[in-house]
Amino acid sequence: KGIAGKLPLLIHVGDPYRDSSSPLRLARVLDKFPDLVVIAAHFGGYRMWEDSRKYLLGRNIFMDTSSSLAFLDPTTAVEMIRSHGVDKFMFGSDYPMWSQRDELARFLRLDLTEAEREAILYNNAAKLFGVA
Repeated sequence: KGIAGKLPLLIHVGDPYRDSSSPLRLARVLDKFPDLVVIAAHFGGYRMWEDSRKYLLGRNIFMDTSSSLAFLDPTTAVEMIRSHGVDKFMFGSDYPMWSQRDELARFLRLDLTEAEREAILYNNAAKLFGVA
């Protein structure tokens, strides 16, 4: 149903202690189901950002910022956002794991343009969910 109806599927990606949610595993799923609309949480791989870069950046998927900005270097975060495409990123707080206020403050400290911030904070999700 998700593929046929283009219903987005949010997937937790990244666990350095297990392979079950690795960026490589998601890349293999995307190879088998290229029409799957995916939001890969945590910049495509919580604490597995090099694997995210290798296997997911540039793929036709969305990513969110949840539970990552406390650990990712801000310069690396901006580079990953721009390399993957600002139009393919959405803000995520991972509440209740993290404070929404703290996650937003971390996001707003990134060296992004106002247009990039608006896209990630609202416009991209609004388009994806058909409320724009």
